[in-house]
Amino acid sequence: MEVASRVRPLRDFFLALFFLYLGTTLNLTGSGAVILPAIVFSVFVLVGNPVIVLSIMGFLGYRRRTSFLASVTVAQISEFSLIIMAMGLTLGHVGDSDMSTVVLVGIITMTASTYLILNSEKIFERIKNLLLVFERNSTGEPKLNLTGQYKDHVVLFGIHRTGQVLANYFEKAKMPFVSVDFNPEFHPVVFGDMGDPEILDALSLEKAKLIISTVPTLDDNEKLLEYVRNKKIATKVITSAKTKSDAEVLKKLGADMVVVPEVVAGVYLRGLLKRKLEAKKPL
Repeated sequence: MEVASRVRPLRDFFLALFFLYLGTTLNLTGSGAVILPAIVFSVFVLVGNPVIVLSIMGFLGYRRRTSFLASVTVAQISEFSLIIMAMGLTLGHVGDSDMSTVVLVGIITMTASTYLILNSEKIFERIKNLLLVFERNSTGEPKLNLTGQYKDHVVLFGIHRTGQVLANYFEKAKMPFVSVDFNPEFHPVVFGDMGDPEILDALSLEKAKLIISTVPTLDDNEKLLEYVRNKKIATKVITSAKTKSDAEVLKKLGADMVVVPEVVAGVYLRGLLKRKLEAKKPL
């Protein structure tokens, strides 16, 4: 992370140069011969590349959601395409209009794929029925058969740090709970993403005694609360947030309690210091 933060200014500098270069090589003289082919190629890349990935991943046995989220990440041409075209232009193998077409395709696909990636979950929810053709009847991903197995249990999202402490408590108290995480190192977990509706469907949230999310990511908690609201689930929900402003957003969305770990740590430390100082004990 430290290395990434140090090279970020250098990355941004060369990124700016890259897009400046794109602008200088874009020549729309005789735009009819450039724009129409660019639009056709862009549609082919934006639709064709994801369809190819969907087909391959579906054949390999992945679920449609996994396949779709992976497929939208390839819905653009690469910078290497521009390098190859620039070399071809220098050697006289391609003309200015060809270079402009590829540059315009790059601009269109890179811009559009950014929005596809950022809104991939929302897009999937709208077209998931159309994607059934890319999913085999028996997928290679493990099926979740949790429905009916749990009642009056606690559902815990995230089992690292705060979640691990809670899981240890639930085990000692012999309280039934199910945890969802990507890391089964500390406790058995349902391996998956809390933003996956299929996982939420399998957790019997409507029968749970309590739902706790120790994941501080705002988007994930928003999806959880939206799911609870849409399903009219009356179970109490406790979430985590990175900032007070995020906590306010989650409260408005229906969270019964929102914990900001840094604030809680500060309050605890303040109380500890206050007791020590008032008792005139060494720190």
